[in-house]
Amino acid sequence: DFAMGLLSALAQRGVVVPDDVAVMGVDDVPLAAAFTPPLTTIAADFTELAGALAETVAAVVRQGETSLLPLPLPQHSVVVRRSA
Repeated sequence: DFAMGLLSALAQRGVVVPDDVAVMGVDDVPLAAAFTPPLTTIAADFTELAGALAETVAAVVRQGETSLLPLPLPQHSVVVRRSA
């Protein structure tokens, strides 16, 4: 959301993205592809992390387990569009 706000503010001031400055966001929200220019962003899949967190919480509730296992890092990728 902040990156899209930045794109709007830069356009209002006559700054051309990506010619004058590159802008990149995170989370790959659906509106990012429809913005002008379309926003380059980082997409992440939090499915595995969410499952591991849920299992950890369940273990604490069931067994009182307090040690945290290493959590998996989300898989991520860069979605290249025209803003960077």
